[in-house]
Amino acid sequence: MARIHRYFLVLAIFFTFVLLVGLFFGWNDQVPSYLRDNHFSLGLSRPAPAAAAPPPPPPRLPEVHPIEYLVSNARDSFSQVTARQSQTLEEAVHEYQRRYGISPPPNFDKWYEFAVSNNVRLIDEYDTINELLLPMWAFSPFAIRQKVKKAFGGNDHVLQISIRGDNVAGYYNKGTNWRLKIIRNTIQIFAEWLPDMDMVFNMHDEPRVIIPHDDLARLVKRGREVRKTVGKDKSSASNVWSSPAKDLIQGFYNTSIIRPFNEYAHQFTWAISRSSCPPDSPARSLDLDGYPADDDTTPYIYPPLNFVQNHTLMTDICQMPSLENTYGFFNKPNAWSVSHDFLPIFSPSKISSFSDILYPAPWYLQEMVSIDDAKDLPWEEKADLLYWRGTTTSGFSEQGVWPRQNRQRFMTQAEKPGREHILKLDSDSELGWQLEETDRSTLQHLYNTHFTFIGQTSKEDRVAQKKYFDVRPDEDFQNVTLYKYLLDLDGNAFSGRFHAFLGSHGLAVKMALFREWHNEVIMPWVHYIPLNLYGSDHFEVMRYLTQESKGQELAAEIARESREWAHNVLRQVDMQAYIFRLLLE
Repeated sequence: MARIHRYFLVLAIFFTFVLLVGLFFGWNDQVPSYLRDNHFSLGLSRPAPAAAAPPPPPPRLPEVHPIEYLVSNARDSFSQVTARQSQTLEEAVHEYQRRYGISPPPNFDKWYEFAVSNNVRLIDEYDTINELLLPMWAFSPFAIRQKVKKAFGGNDHVLQISIRGDNVAGYYNKGTNWRLKIIRNTIQIFAEWLPDMDMVFNMHDEPRVIIPHDDLARLVKRGREVRKTVGKDKSSASNVWSSPAKDLIQGFYNTSIIRPFNEYAHQFTWAISRSSCPPDSPARSLDLDGYPADDDTTPYIYPPLNFVQNHTLMTDICQMPSLENTYGFFNKPNAWSVSHDFLPIFSPSKISSFSDILYPAPWYLQEMVSIDDAKDLPWEEKADLLYWRGTTTSGFSEQGVWPRQNRQRFMTQAEKPGREHILKLDSDSELGWQLEETDRSTLQHLYNTHFTFIGQTSKEDRVAQKKYFDVRPDEDFQNVTLYKYLLDLDGNAFSGRFHAFLGSHGLAVKMALFREWHNEVIMPWVHYIPLNLYGSDHFEVMRYLTQESKGQELAAEIARESREWAHNVLRQVDMQAYIFRLLLE
């Protein structure tokens, strides 16, 4: 018995020692996990682009600021994209076959004619559509139609759009809706070239379809196999649609006795949102040692302040387990009704792990947010400030979770005391730009960013946030015309202001996780300034663009070039061409 007591005593001393070592070496917050280097395996990764990868950019010279370096590289990449676009229908068909291994769908020539007649600039850049629709290739046409019926049958905040012949009809169980009218009228423009079909459009801000990884992997694998088989069978290529399916009906579907969506509004949703990530990704870590896995920032950040060098990888939540505690969508989304089964649902924005099909939001199609060009001051006359007004729509807040939501985290940095890192040029040596710590107050005068309303919250959290933040009266949206730098932040989903900002005389500065339809035509560092999701870069971004001569020069150039490009690629006809191409596929 004495030996047993001595054994447990030794064991207790050992574990106490381990605990103290952990306290001393592990439990510190001096270096956030997102600033450490680590590596990962992508697992189920997106297919490699068909185009040959460009040669790596030259190394950055020490005296060249990281932002100047990133802008230069992005401009080179963008020039390559614009230069390689097809100039004829034959070239477009060949490029389609080269990228996707199959022939284009029927009436691709009609789409090409529509695109060219409307001067669509990027004829070939529709890889997002190909990627989003790949799982659908695993299903038979009948199975897809059944899933559409299932999605609409629940009457769960969705619209049904139906094409029969040349006529487009819309159905919504709650009556008329402005979005239904816009979508229907848009599709009617080119309906004569589309087959009879039914489509389901999401009415929520938040995306709706999250498929477990093993199911998604099987669908993608099967989809690739089917498409490969179709690509080899040249006799199957046709420019004529097959006859309409006999199971298509007139009117709307309301036959589902089981709702296909699960409700998770005002609940923690990280575990569900990460379920489509590869098992070996950081987001799927089991946290066996009690600590969450580190974010893998290596593929997309540029040191030393985590500037964004690959925006697509930056928005891949599978590499960012820290989002569980830093983004409102994963804390408590305001509305969240999702399916874990594949349903072909069209949504205006989505998180990387979701399988919604992206299309241009009615918000953009209707130009719900626009800037009066007559009031928009020239760049030189605008204030050298970052401007934002908005509400606390990062998610729903109760029990004090609001400090973990993305809009609140940004405003805390912009308003409250603290220390930040910036870069300073060491001109007396060959070291170049070096990290320097500074007080936030030395740069907060560059920020005119404030909440105007505290909403989506419990009574207790509303009181706490009103006390904590410098809440300002609401302002006319046209006040954005007075400022050079226009901040765009995710809310419940995409913000809806981005197109207006890009088309203005100002410069869009964007911190966003949600992906949208335009990601292939709007390029970071060429048309806007991307911010990482941690808040480690924006103070240096504002300092460099406003206080360094080269930064001021680059800011003016990007603002001018983004305005010109936006007026060429974000027009109504550009969004119509995207939807036309999407529905042909």
